[in-house]
Amino acid sequence: MADLFLFLNLVASFLLFLKVKNHADFFLGIILFMNGIQAFTVSLFSKDYGDVIHALFFINLAPLSFLIGPALYFYIQKKLNPKFQLKAIHLLHLLPMICLFIVTTPYVMTSFANKIQTIEGFHENSQNIFTVKLLVGESIHLFIGRNIHVLTYVLLSIIHIATNKSNLNSFLSPFNVTILVKWIRLLTYSLAIFHSCNLINTLYLFLSRETNLNGYLPLSFVAAFALANLSLQVFTNPYILYGFNNIKYYSTDSILAKKYKTKANSNETFTEVWLNELLEKIKSIETTKKFTEKGYNLSAMALDLDSPKYQVNQYFKEISKESFSEWKNRNRITFAKELIDQGHLNTFTVDTLSQECGYKSRGNFNSAFEEVTKIKLSEYVKIG
Repeated sequence: MADLFLFLNLVASFLLFLKVKNHADFFLGIILFMNGIQAFTVSLFSKDYGDVIHALFFINLAPLSFLIGPALYFYIQKKLNPKFQLKAIHLLHLLPMICLFIVTTPYVMTSFANKIQTIEGFHENSQNIFTVKLLVGESIHLFIGRNIHVLTYVLLSIIHIATNKSNLNSFLSPFNVTILVKWIRLLTYSLAIFHSCNLINTLYLFLSRETNLNGYLPLSFVAAFALANLSLQVFTNPYILYGFNNIKYYSTDSILAKKYKTKANSNETFTEVWLNELLEKIKSIETTKKFTEKGYNLSAMALDLDSPKYQVNQYFKEISKESFSEWKNRNRITFAKELIDQGHLNTFTVDTLSQECGYKSRGNFNSAFEEVTKIKLSEYVKIG
């Protein structure tokens, strides 16, 4: 079962790495992959994969565990603020990992034959895994330090979430904010459980002077479940791979998405009847050309629709295929094209036309016309 979970973790990491251009997903891939590596190194003590495999993974890759904390912190930064960009100063977060690579050189640089001999020594007395000499200290300090390092970043991330959660309202709908916060909390709490269990296991084995590590370690099942649950989320939660601002309220991409829909604001769940009534009201606004009023905004539209502003806002964010601004420009330009086709510019100027369509200036009108029709106004007039 543990092997299945580790394979699942590897596949989930690979899916996230495929979206390398999305920095947030790449950071999440690092989190899952490095935690999987750590879980695998721990499982080596309870399974017989052979001394060669053990020698390859023991200590050699341990410093990479110090990427988990920074990756978590950067992932949450990116989720709470999509404009967040890595800067040179952020390289300071990699200093612990670099230092650990230097500290572990006595083992890393030794011959492979000596590494095999070291692993064979563990069979005689398992306590030897804690006494491998490093440049500074022993391997026990590395095993304890990597878990404390991640837990420190988990704490920093939780604090950052609490102080910056309100930023999500500026670019996500209330529904998606709820789902994103739930996922971030699940991520941080799962990592806290995973690394707390590993830390407790390590301290228990070291302090109890246990000489046989062939059985499952205390709390290992809890740690395995926490990591497996995170990996499963990549496959069952469409919001993680496709983005929390791309999945619509009526998403049918997964059973989980449907479940989220039914749980969001149970008193305000959008029914088909409500949606049909709203669409009829919107058609009425389009017929009366209310959108041509100067300064026509979402608040004015909510009054015309006789609906709460937050519901109208949620309609454009969750259900409609276009934003309010896109809807308004599309209707205004469609109206402008009708006037042009009727010969409006034979009598009036472009400035007058732009005013009648609700634009404050000719420049705004020209820009909107080209954005909606994909051709310039002058070209459309010539074609007409």
